Amino acid sequence: MLTNKAIVNTKSNGRTQWLREKSNDASIKGLCVRVTKAGTKTFYVHYTFNGRRKYYNLGLLSSKFTLADARDDCREIRKLIDAGFDPELERQKKLDAQKLEREILDAKQSRTTVNELLGYYLSHLDKKNTRNDARQKFAKEVRPKIGNMIAAEVTDKDIRPIVADVVKRGAQVSARHLHTFLHAAFNLAIKDDYSPFFEQWAVNPVGKVKKPADTDPDKRILSVEEIRHLWKILEHYAGMEPAMKDILRLLLLTGQRVQEVSGMQWAEIDWETMLWSIPPVRIKTRKKRNEPHILPITPMMEEIIKRQPVIQYADRLGKTRPAKAVFSGRNDPDKPLEWRSLSRAVNRLCERSEIQKFSPRQIRGTVKSHMARIKVMKEIRDRIQNHALTDIADTHYDAHDYLDEKQAGLMKWERELKRIVRISNESHIVDFRSVGPT
Repeated sequence: MLTNKAIVNTKSNGRTQWLREKSNDASIKGLCVRVTKAGTKTFYVHYTFNGRRKYYNLGLLSSKFTLADARDDCREIRKLIDAGFDPELERQKKLDAQKLEREILDAKQSRTTVNELLGYYLSHLDKKNTRNDARQKFAKEVRPKIGNMIAAEVTDKDIRPIVADVVKRGAQVSARHLHTFLHAAFNLAIKDDYSPFFEQWAVNPVGKVKKPADTDPDKRILSVEEIRHLWKILEHYAGMEPAMKDILRLLLLTGQRVQEVSGMQWAEIDWETMLWSIPPVRIKTRKKRNEPHILPITPMMEEIIKRQPVIQYADRLGKTRPAKAVFSGRNDPDKPLEWRSLSRAVNRLCERSEIQKFSPRQIRGTVKSHMARIKVMKEIRDRIQNHALTDIADTHYDAHDYLDEKQAGLMKWERELKRIVRISNESHIVDFRSVGPT
């Protein structure tokens, strides 16, 4: 176990040293001390969250912050981790809330602006993806236009053109989301008794603006001719990165969700059993069935995955290791390619070709529709695409069940896809990696 004496007696040796707690007590698991080249000693909690190794900074060793204090803090951090929360994210949320509180107090003498109202709403969003989506839409569509306006003076006449501009760009779904976020932001300020803006106005101006119609984006099904045209275009189109092209090919081969394919990890691939196992943390239906989604790897899938470069890079400890992501992003090899970048790339592809506009997520419905056309049973289609199962018996089936049936279904669809795009048995896919993006 760590002791005060051992920590104090550890001297600088010209390189960073780590002293780790060795105890059977799970409540202080991961407690460690980082000794820098200069001899500074800092307590950390080493933990893993969503498959990523992290270090939570507890504070510097001092007379006011001792090993006993660090152990007490570590226990609180472990409680958060065990409850499914990332302590680093929780600390940032707390800091953001404190910052917002200070800003509100500073602005108490003046009237609330739209920017302040939007910030208050964002601080109440728990889901990271929702918060980021709302933040981006506010930054692009709202803040530059009415951000500095007094929120109580905003009317439907100010909101209507903001939403209308997004609709005019053809981003119907985005316009609906923006309307929802704005309506919720004003509602929170008006109806929340604890809101610092509570008594400033009583009517939600967004309520008078008609919400854009739902275009039901997932209903678009690519025809046989469109699939053939898309596959052939990808062979010579120079306006898209090779990795994005291969993600689209895997979407067509598997019918999986876009983020499940783009976020594929090397650790999920078992070449010995030829299985791809998507962990629950990356699955949309994980709340209904906390099991991995296991998919057999077909020959065309194997060819595509195996030709992805395994990026080697030096981590922060200076150790060279392979990246975790199969389709790595540009800034961090461990993080996958951003799926929104794929959507933008597909939009550009449609603009430059004769293909009617579609989104990557619509490929999932396309595959399911064409699997039905070639008589792949509905139950097997649902299991291949990992739809949430409602039958009590089905929800408890072993994750490895139905592998033969899923493989038969995927192989039947692969043969049909090869027929559609006219690929011979001898050569599955033409590799045009030498043709880079413009």
